[in-house]
Amino acid sequence: HQAFEIISDVHGKTAKYLEIINNTDLPTIQLGDLGFKTTHDWFIQNVLTPDLRHRVMFGNHDYYPYLDKPYSCGNFAAFDNGRIVTIRGAASIDKIFRTEGEDWFENEELNFAEAYQALEFVLQTKPEIIISHDCPDIAKNVMFAGRTSYSSRTSNLLTGILDAYKPKQWIFGHWHQSTTANIEGVQFRCLSELESIVV
Repeated sequence: HQAFEIISDVHGKTAKYLEIINNTDLPTIQLGDLGFKTTHDWFIQNVLTPDLRHRVMFGNHDYYPYLDKPYSCGNFAAFDNGRIVTIRGAASIDKIFRTEGEDWFENEELNFAEAYQALEFVLQTKPEIIISHDCPDIAKNVMFAGRTSYSSRTSNLLTGILDAYKPKQWIFGHWHQSTTANIEGVQFRCLSELESIVV
């Protein structure tokens, strides 16, 4: 199979991100929170290649007017003949402090129709690995107990996917903590900011 380097939240720290992609021979998938417009414009200028070697799955710190750009993984995508599936999105709990259209976007989470399409896609594709920005509620409750009590449309969707289908591995970011847990037979792995792993 084709190996990929998975890179976690960048948050505009482009020098470190560039260092990671320059030191790998593998194609990469950045799992969300690359940054807002200036970071995405930087990516287009400095990273984007015709073969789309480096891809970005959008989280809740991304520039959503660019969701349909070629380097974006869109709402969901499959890689390596379906071995890997990506699912975008997360909720910004601090959105009241943000400016819509600059650092917050109404479509940062999948809507219900898109969420249903994502579930159907997973069930048809049957990936070994799911990569998402946020995680199912059960993973959050086990791995970050005491840190949060809020649920979101995204974590509910991912919970529904986990209920319907168990991949071997589930990789996510968003929580900025490097930790693993085996939950319901699935190996969950959260990556801290700018952590990268090969799958």
